[in-house]
Amino acid sequence: EEHILWHCVAWDHVRDPLLALVHTALSQVPELPPPGQWPACLRRCGLAPKISTEAIKSGAAFTFLRAVHSMYVCIIAARKKRDAHSPSIFAGYRLSQQVRQYPYQQLVGPLPQTVAHGALTLRTPKGHEWKWEKSFLADLLGWLRALTWPEEPGTVTFLELAIDFEEFAQRTLPHAPQAKYAGHTLSLQERGRVLRLAMSSAQRLVTSGQLHPAGMVTRCGSLVPLGGPAICGLNKRPYFARREAMISHIRKLVQYCEEQWVAKAGTHRTHALRPYTYRPRKTAAEIETHRLHRAL
Repeated sequence: EEHILWHCVAWDHVRDPLLALVHTALSQVPELPPPGQWPACLRRCGLAPKISTEAIKSGAAFTFLRAVHSMYVCIIAARKKRDAHSPSIFAGYRLSQQVRQYPYQQLVGPLPQTVAHGALTLRTPKGHEWKWEKSFLADLLGWLRALTWPEEPGTVTFLELAIDFEEFAQRTLPHAPQAKYAGHTLSLQERGRVLRLAMSSAQRLVTSGQLHPAGMVTRCGSLVPLGGPAICGLNKRPYFARREAMISHIRKLVQYCEEQWVAKAGTHRTHALRPYTYRPRKTAAEIETHRLHRAL
């Protein structure tokens, strides 16, 4: 914030005229130092420190704060206007406005502050409790500890988590233990299913601590804005461990979904009407008659 408000040369044309008004108003409040010596609360947020009663009664404090706030607002508004007309970080596809609902902001920018991980203890699995190799369990635990779980609403599919796991562990997900053929490449849906099975198996081995703070849901809609289906996932959305790589994968996923929609619907998306599923409730006499027929 301080760089944008005070130092960035891109906003000199906005800052310089207003800064002169700030200096003029500051001269009427002698107890405040020059802008370079202001505390962070005033320099970044416009929150004034202690001001004398005389400056407040005379209106000099109000004039000074109004000048400071006006400068901050004008700089932020100018930056917002420029960003609104700048090229998007993500390449544009022929998508509806629903694409903007995907949490792209979690793929860039700083990570949120979260509570530190507590101690996690797992017991040694028996043969039937973990049917993959032990190195897969080690990679899975390392990846889960690398995820950042914010206190924000959201969901995530196992399909997205599978992509992030493979980028973090630099390995592909193994086949399911009950798979008949282990030589073919797994589809993305199958990799998500294998990750779900592995996380469920690892959860049963936990003796103390928490593997992850989320619960499983059968219909997760995080990929719906991209044109994907509602599939199994978690009811909390983490910040991925390899966000830079996920940007590229999500772009490819968007393009794939769009191609599938175009192939089905021609040049634009069309959503099929839901089938008519209403059935009138039976009366008590009809239920009793049905029971009698079944008994006979």
